[in-house]
Amino acid sequence: MFKFGDNFYREYKSKFAQSNSHLSFDQPLFILVFVLSIFINKYVLSVLNFTYPTIFQGWQTLVGVIVLKIFVICSSNKVWQVTRLERHDFLLLVPHFIFYVSAIVAGSKALSKLPISVFVSVSGLPSSCIFLLDNLQESDSTATRAQIASAGVTFATSVLILLTDTQLEEEIMLEPTNSPYYWALFYVICLTAQSLYARISDAHKYSSLDKFYYSNLFSVIILAPASVYLEEAFQALHFEYAKQTLFHVSCLLSGLLATAVGLLHCRASADPDSDLTRGRAVAGLVSFLIPVFIVPESPVVKWLIFLNLTSGLLFPFEEGQNEPIGRTVSLASIQKNLMVI
Repeated sequence: MFKFGDNFYREYKSKFAQSNSHLSFDQPLFILVFVLSIFINKYVLSVLNFTYPTIFQGWQTLVGVIVLKIFVICSSNKVWQVTRLERHDFLLLVPHFIFYVSAIVAGSKALSKLPISVFVSVSGLPSSCIFLLDNLQESDSTATRAQIASAGVTFATSVLILLTDTQLEEEIMLEPTNSPYYWALFYVICLTAQSLYARISDAHKYSSLDKFYYSNLFSVIILAPASVYLEEAFQALHFEYAKQTLFHVSCLLSGLLATAVGLLHCRASADPDSDLTRGRAVAGLVSFLIPVFIVPESPVVKWLIFLNLTSGLLFPFEEGQNEPIGRTVSLASIQKNLMVI
């Protein structure tokens, strides 16, 4: 038991004692931007009760397209250049676009009702699930027992949080499409599918920045007519805070911060030494320790959240890398692991 604890300590120390200066700056910046983004989104969705996801997410992705277009036009740095999307590659990226749009809409609907700490904890399911699929039943795995155990704890506690949250008893009587747990599960499924598809698709010549830009552009094209079809565009015209400056400022900040989170994620995805799993975990701990909005009432759920976010600090996960680190995960490998599980 003491030996297992020592492994956790050595793993934590080795991962956080890095000397790379730009990584040590990127992580705090990502944590700050991520926390501000999720708090602003929660304020708009829950406090102001702007529950029109096609409008809200369409706005955020529109801001992303505009900001990235400005960077492309004004910057001479190749880092900000977006690769032209070839017509025959479009079909390869369509599933990625669909998973992206579905994830942001489902995440918006889930966050509008779930506490921030619950939402962030559940968001750890895709990374822990894929990490376990990568390393379980693989003889050439380089992951340590401490890392695999941490991923297992993150996965198990995420599931337990959903099962033991006291709000579940109230929400279980609702229609599935009105339950935040339904949307949280759909959000997790879309994120997992997006990460897996990025590994098995043939569109590796497109960087994370390319995919981020075209995903936002695709979202704007899809969500604009969807908002009219679902009549959310007409309902938003009668929103009670529509003319208030605070609402406009909050929406502007939400778009800029969401874009900043995406850009930092693209930067980390292009760097083999970077890992945002820990950044999300730290950001989740910060949001958990600053209970500005509603928090879970059950002490059991609170301890599960703390354990979930703490364990997320101890295992690495490379999400959607343009050039995957280590071995490339094939569809056959994924199917084999799923059969074993």
